[in-house]
Amino acid sequence: ESTLLADLYQVGTCYHTLLLLFPSPCSSTSMSSKSLRRASPVNHDKA
Repeated sequence: ESTLLADLYQVGTCYHTLLLLFPSPCSSTSMSSKSLRRASPVNHDKA
């Protein structure tokens, strides 16, 4: 049971690293829009 959890944890961290290295277009666009909103206070107030 402990080995299975360790394998799941290893796969989870590997998948998380892959997501960080190769983010999906949807997440990358949402991140860029968040940073743009953070950069300009006017847009942030509207949202």
